[in-house]
Amino acid sequence: MNLGGNYTLSRLWGNVNGETTNSGPVSSSLTSYPEYIDLAWTAPTGNLAPDQRHRVRMWGTWQLPITERLGTFTAGLFEQINTGTPYGALGSVDSSEFVDNPGYSQPPATVNYWFTDRDAFRTETMFRTDFSLNYGYRLSGKTELFGQIQVLNLFNQFQLFNINSNAIDTTVLTAVDDPDRFQTFNPFTQTPVKGVNWDYGEDFGKPVGAAAYTLPRTFQFALGVRF
Repeated sequence: MNLGGNYTLSRLWGNVNGETTNSGPVSSSLTSYPEYIDLAWTAPTGNLAPDQRHRVRMWGTWQLPITERLGTFTAGLFEQINTGTPYGALGSVDSSEFVDNPGYSQPPATVNYWFTDRDAFRTETMFRTDFSLNYGYRLSGKTELFGQIQVLNLFNQFQLFNINSNAIDTTVLTAVDDPDRFQTFNPFTQTPVKGVNWDYGEDFGKPVGAAAYTLPRTFQFALGVRF
């Protein structure tokens, strides 16, 4: 029997999400039209979207005690634990009517505004157990017949954990989206009021796609010859 594992403690903290899963490093636009924003509300400091504080991996393999002429059977278990990632209420506001245009030909129509801390909420912690069964049979010399069966998420556990897939709704509504419902406010001098100046979207924090959840129970297998 072989046992192993690792644990990672990390913190991703700042005011700009500097990279994404699909494209890696991305540029920031915070230096564009600085008169129209205040970093305190357009890019507040906090735990960033990919901040996954705890990651645990534990695994074990066991070779079944059978005679070698029948081949080798090895069973394995792999456990993953990933804590959730943060998100907050980010919406759009029009700050242009409160700014003296210094000469831009096309000033921004809207700018970002964080109505809560950028890490006010967190997704659920993911727990997933994978199982594998491997078979090997030596034909001659170094040539070996092998087979493998894998069951991912063996216990079919589901958690709402993946905010970074854009599969969890984070819609925030303001006067930009619904001017009849919400009042405008001066982002430089006023504190917005929930229900008056902004509100969460109807499905805020809810899943909008399967990718928001843990991978469902999945079966995989492979057959082949090694030489």
